[in-house]
Amino acid sequence: MADILTDLAAQLGSKVALIDDRPGGPIVKWTFAELEATANRLARVLLELGVQPKDRVVSCGQNSCWLVAMSNAVRKIGAVGVPLNYRLTAEEATYVVDNSDAVIVYADAEFADFFAKIRGETPKVREILIFDGTAADGQRRVEPLLHAQSPAPVELAGPPLEPMTMIYTSGTTGKPKGAVRSTLGNPAQSALLWAEIGYVRDDVYITTGPLYHSGPGGFLATALCPDSLPVVSTAVTM
Repeated sequence: MADILTDLAAQLGSKVALIDDRPGGPIVKWTFAELEATANRLARVLLELGVQPKDRVVSCGQNSCWLVAMSNAVRKIGAVGVPLNYRLTAEEATYVVDNSDAVIVYADAEFADFFAKIRGETPKVREILIFDGTAADGQRRVEPLLHAQSPAPVELAGPPLEPMTMIYTSGTTGKPKGAVRSTLGNPAQSALLWAEIGYVRDDVYITTGPLYHSGPGGFLATALCPDSLPVVSTAVTM
């Protein structure tokens, strides 16, 4: 069974998939073909680092094309994506990273020093991968690793793996709890929601909330999923 992004990129390769227009930075646009190629390269990097199905991969950063690429990469290899709230304190982030059993941390360069400071308290993490900037000591920049990888889709042996994410609660009653759940959802329930909203083909979705929340992340994933509703949308991150 073809990967959902691979299928969509085959249909709409040159169509803009993501626009990142954060204040103070350049406008970044990725087509569906570029998103697919980057996600495939990231998936191959993870496999080379020994990531196995159901291993946890933490992602941290403000909304960006890079975060969307990793969310697709972990799905492609059957790993579990753990979006981390970048507003957490060092103590809170340490708890989530360690409690999730994450083996890889993938973070915006803005947070490289932050993860360097808590490195000694997260011994289960094998690698810290930094994108869009300079890595701290003991970390690795993602972009050079991608150059050596093929943009072709990853082919895994065995039956298709169920895509999953691990979302942490706010911890209002004790420590935060990590909830592992399928990203497929309930197709019938989703179809009713999309019909109520009134999505149509070529709608543009503006992500106004941080992607570490399940709502914004879920709606963005829907905008890039051709099988979940009769619409092919351009997702916009802010």
